[in-house]
Amino acid sequence: MYDVIILGSGPAGLQASMTLSRVCRPHLIISIPNTYRNNAAEEMHTFLTRDGTPPEEFRRIARDQINGYGFAKFVDGKVVSAEKVGSGFQVKIEDGTHYDGRRLILATGAKDVFLPIEGISWSMEVNRRFC
Repeated sequence: MYDVIILGSGPAGLQASMTLSRVCRPHLIISIPNTYRNNAAEEMHTFLTRDGTPPEEFRRIARDQINGYGFAKFVDGKVVSAEKVGSGFQVKIEDGTHYDGRRLILATGAKDVFLPIEGISWSMEVNRRFC
């Protein structure tokens, strides 16, 4: 039984994990390997103290710092269900493994939805500078 199960290991999930680690709470972070919204990006921007950092480097540094506390466990897997069970939650991943936690944090990120506007071509430009 974990104090908290975090679904997602992007910046929000990693921040939640760091906070839980600092207060000595055993927790689990579940994420699908290599499926990040910023996979195509060479650099992260508008993230305090990490502007221009490659996303992989950001995740590596965050995991190293989190692992230094010894309260987090990272699991690769696709969550297929999460349900309230008694006073906590049970999360099941694709391989059939179940995990139990007292609390659940959904840090699954955002998805860009581009509107079909005539005359506008949407693209995900990598490494675009605005100034």
